Amino acid sequence: STLASKFFDVSPSLIRNLSFWDVEVFAGLIETMSTKSYDLASECLSLGEQTLPTMGREREAFLSLCRTLTESTWREIKACFEVSAKALGEIEESQKGRFIRLAEQLAKGGARDSSAFLVRGSTSLGKVQPSAQQHILDLCETLLTISPQAVNSLLKSLDYVLGRITPAQLDAWFRQGAMLLQDNEEGGLAYFRVESNTSEQVLENLSSSLELDRVKPILLLYCLALTGADVEVTESAELVHKGIGWVSEDRATTEGSRVFLPPMVDLYESKDENFGWYKVVSTHQVAHLEFGSFLFQFDLPSSNFRDKRSERESILFNKDSSVPLSAESDLAESQSDVLWTTDMGRYFALFNDRQLSLDCFTLLEDGRLDNRVMMEYPGIKRIYQRVQTNALEKRPAMMEMPIRQAMVELLVRFSLEQYKGLMIPKGYSKAASVLAKIQRKLRDRESNVEDSAEATLRAYDILSRIPNQEQPPEEWESQDFDE
Repeated sequence: STLASKFFDVSPSLIRNLSFWDVEVFAGLIETMSTKSYDLASECLSLGEQTLPTMGREREAFLSLCRTLTESTWREIKACFEVSAKALGEIEESQKGRFIRLAEQLAKGGARDSSAFLVRGSTSLGKVQPSAQQHILDLCETLLTISPQAVNSLLKSLDYVLGRITPAQLDAWFRQGAMLLQDNEEGGLAYFRVESNTSEQVLENLSSSLELDRVKPILLLYCLALTGADVEVTESAELVHKGIGWVSEDRATTEGSRVFLPPMVDLYESKDENFGWYKVVSTHQVAHLEFGSFLFQFDLPSSNFRDKRSERESILFNKDSSVPLSAESDLAESQSDVLWTTDMGRYFALFNDRQLSLDCFTLLEDGRLDNRVMMEYPGIKRIYQRVQTNALEKRPAMMEMPIRQAMVELLVRFSLEQYKGLMIPKGYSKAASVLAKIQRKLRDRESNVEDSAEATLRAYDILSRIPNQEQPPEEWESQDFDE
């Protein structure tokens, strides 16, 4: 026959790449399929020639699965050949055969669409660490003895479940579902599909993550109590590109009358600690309202500096003809007739490098506010310092930065209360010490936003003169900035 002739043609390739036992089993499979569909048998012969040599130890299990399918859903065999390479690519090498045997057991139990199971199951397993796949298959095999249908339910919901709880917590959630499944199969299946209140409640109890929606009313009252002003708490996605403050831009920020927070926090191992994080970040933001960040007045004196704003403006815009134009006279020429609509706009017009000045002001003002918060609200000091420490741990290494960027990073470290063991590029020790002194002046309880503005003028003058070039690793030294 044509099929026999085709098998004879491919047999050298099969014998070269497969064991004799596997060739014999495959030949028997094709023969059995030919009694059901000659065309399908021919297609599977071609597919087998391509896919079977790419398999390792799992080949025996795969052929066994196909033989099982010939007894019931033989039309699925072709699809299994077609998806096998991609599906098995998601599975850790030592677990491939076990995964296929699981599919075979489900098929023997009456499950249909084995190819779909191979695809969906492997996709779910592929999203967990290879070392965790063995344990997931342990759980699947446990469910197999109770209710085979539950295996599919578990694998389908696995990604969602592990997005809520850790792999270590999965066992506790699984045990609850297994007990329910034994008592009530329908309820147990809903549990593993995460379509029941019981399943959601167990996940909620086990999860250390905290969703903003669950604590938003409490945080709103907390912010109102701190400020006495009408504020709104909303998700940070609405202001994702503004990155104000030492809290990273995808975490939280603030803009006048609104406090922005991420939709979920899962930084710590308990809900209480994650709620503490929400409180710290909320406090950090409302401090801008409570302690006057948005009340800046250009002509209002600072408390701890000799004011230079008006002097700088006069030089820049040549308001006093006896004073020569500064090096930024090009900027002055283009902006001398501008009528500023805000004092802050008038202030930032003093700088040629707008981004550098904004970075300096933001970091110095944040440092002032954080210090003020810990003086005014000692009850939050412990968790506040912990959040700052965690933020420090995630900061990039200064030695990997260009010189000016590293010196700006120095202001970040100061705002996070790090004053010791800082890596400074050689030749810039004095500049770094002056920056530390400027920042420390803002730690006074009486300092205000105008002090931050004056501190920014001085820090900018230092940083703007520093080249933003790379520094060899041997050209860095550790420096402490003591009081």
